Amino acid sequence: MSSKITSHPSLQQRGFNEVHDIEEFVKVGKSVRGCPYYAAWSLAENAELIFCPYSYIVNPVIRAGVEVDLKGAIIIFDEAHNMEDIAREAGSVNLDEETLFSI
Repeated sequence: MSSKITSHPSLQQRGFNEVHDIEEFVKVGKSVRGCPYYAAWSLAENAELIFCPYSYIVNPVIRAGVEVDLKGAIIIFDEAHNMEDIAREAGSVNLDEETLFSI
């Protein structure tokens, strides 16, 4: 499915070394009935620079789920003054009283 998008002429013309955004993938995906999510991940495998939400890096569950490998990576956090709250949220869980007592 992702190859339908990544092989589309509008992406091929600019090449894989150019910046592509999700809106572009969505537009092409609609025209070829392909999945923009998988196309983006397909291109990310060989990318040297990736922008992503904090949760992809900070939250170990999400990081494992999307298979982000940080080995050898340089990570730059925009708005790093929010990092304390983001880390706290990633390491926290909300439980209702019933669930808490059943544990």
